[in-house]
Amino acid sequence: MNNIKLLKASLIEKLQVVIVETEKNQKIVMEKYLDEWHKSQKLAANGGQIATPASLDTIQEWFEILAYILWHAREQIKMLQVYVNIDEQVPDVLPQLLEKVTKSFENFIIRAFIIERQPLQVITMQKK
Repeated sequence: MNNIKLLKASLIEKLQVVIVETEKNQKIVMEKYLDEWHKSQKLAANGGQIATPASLDTIQEWFEILAYILWHAREQIKMLQVYVNIDEQVPDVLPQLLEKVTKSFENFIIRAFIIERQPLQVITMQKK
């Protein structure tokens, strides 16, 4: 019985590590590569050259992989809540983990929606 408790605790710890590492990678993809892509698109609209380390297709692949990981981590936490009863002495961290993953997933989805091609901006120099 004690071995089962250790395995449960180990599983929860591993889920926590997966979530933390996924959030780190999510932050890198969104703050570095996606933001650089946005900046390069703005420069290109003003006649500048597009110089990004990652294409939009590559960024999309990264988003899909991270979304897959977050979704499955969320589903695993939900299943753990249903099937696993942790001892009363051990604080139940599963609801907090589920909330953390859900918020991370929501923020991720919101940032994933982009407009690939902006319409040309009309700039009026002088009106008389």
